[in-house]
Amino acid sequence: MYLMYVDESGDPGIKYSTAGGYILTGLVMHEIRWNTILDELIEFRRTIRSMYAWKARTEIHAQEMVNGRISTNAGIPRNERFMILRSSIDWLAARSDIGILTVVVEKFGFESPLSVFETAWKYLIQRFENTLKNGNFPGPKNPDDKGLVLPDNTNGEALRLVLRKMRHFNPIPSMYGAGSRNIPITSIVEDPVMRDSRHSYFIQMADVCAYFARQALKPNSVVKKQGAVRYYERLGPVLVKKAAPGHPLGMVVVKK
Repeated sequence: MYLMYVDESGDPGIKYSTAGGYILTGLVMHEIRWNTILDELIEFRRTIRSMYAWKARTEIHAQEMVNGRISTNAGIPRNERFMILRSSIDWLAARSDIGILTVVVEKFGFESPLSVFETAWKYLIQRFENTLKNGNFPGPKNPDDKGLVLPDNTNGEALRLVLRKMRHFNPIPSMYGAGSRNIPITSIVEDPVMRDSRHSYFIQMADVCAYFARQALKPNSVVKKQGAVRYYERLGPVLVKKAAPGHPLGMVVVKK
């Protein structure tokens, strides 16, 4: 089974949102590698602690680290916080047993936050399904492998409805003109299993990836000043570019 840990950057809001897009990033690994990856991630965090005095149990949350809103680590200079984030990116990029999917919904033209939310998740779930079926994730190539979605705490009821509906009604536009075919999701089991990012190191790593996916598209002034605009590009070796071969970083960009 393949596990996909998901976090978001930005929000699906329409009227008062300052974020131009809503981004979901999934960090995918096979269950047989889960223990090894976790052990090595814990060891990585111990290295970060020894280098930067970052408290081992403190959540790595990219936006708060960039903005400096972490009271328990207030004494760590901003440039060192950026080094922690870059080291996290590079640790992921050096692995041969994970894959990363990112969906970007450009919100202009959408009617409601729910429509943005549902659209982003539909595209991410569909790409997870397709990549599973095509054997394009690192790991075993068992055609019977299934997937499980583990998101950060989000709108759980809406997400459950999205996935349950896609198991029965999932229209896919035809490649040859008008119309669509109903191709239900079959490779993803169970409802999404919500996780609290404080207790999931994998969700925290997905958060870092999602944050710098946003910065690759629309960097803020702090990221520009720190020379971190291209951090997402450093993930190149683990980006599942077959999910969106038309985008140089494999991002699935959705417009209304």
